[in-house]
Amino acid sequence: NRLDQIFISYVTNSSQYTSQYQYGFDPFTLEFYQNGTTMIYTTSDVCEEKAILWGAQKFIDSRYIHTILLEDLRPSTTYFYQVGNNDHG
Repeated sequence: NRLDQIFISYVTNSSQYTSQYQYGFDPFTLEFYQNGTTMIYTTSDVCEEKAILWGAQKFIDSRYIHTILLEDLRPSTTYFYQVGNNDHG
């Protein structure tokens, strides 16, 4: 329950993307970065068979959840950010 930290999570459809979060005080200079962890989940983890068979959309079978912990954040401060890295942001 620290006020100077936050968990960031986002989802991608490929394992090639790095679990990374770039951030800073200026939108053109993201001077800090933090790496995180990646977990995989599949359609069968979140949908029953009927949803998979009868859904109007095609499901991408695997998704990757990226989770990053940012610490030592300054209170009452605006941060600018980008998930991913310079190649896949």
